[in-house]
Amino acid sequence: MATGTGLYVVADKSRFNKFSITLYEPDGTESFIRADDIVRVKVGRVGDGLLLEVASNAATANGSTTTAANPTVLSMEAADVAFPAGVYDVEVDVWDIIELRFKKAERGIFVLRDSMLGGTS
Repeated sequence: MATGTGLYVVADKSRFNKFSITLYEPDGTESFIRADDIVRVKVGRVGDGLLLEVASNAATANGSTTTAANPTVLSMEAADVAFPAGVYDVEVDVWDIIELRFKKAERGIFVLRDSMLGGTS
């Protein structure tokens, strides 16, 4: 499940951010995601560790969520994106409830930008 073009997300540090991410099969058709599949979004740097993981089966401690749907809706609470501004990796995968395995769905770039206004929402 990948578009071949990659994912590009630009979020604001210490602010609420909401995105819609559509996942595709290699042939370009939209991926089918069941309501009981699990969609995970991970942000970090390979070798430096994970900074944020949001899964559709449970909100983060700060309340960030994503949906088991296509498109998946990723909602990140301000406290979950309070890490240093910069460029990170982002990956989205899907736990297929029928095949009982994770499928890497998409990967790309996650840009967290600082704001001159600070952490106001």
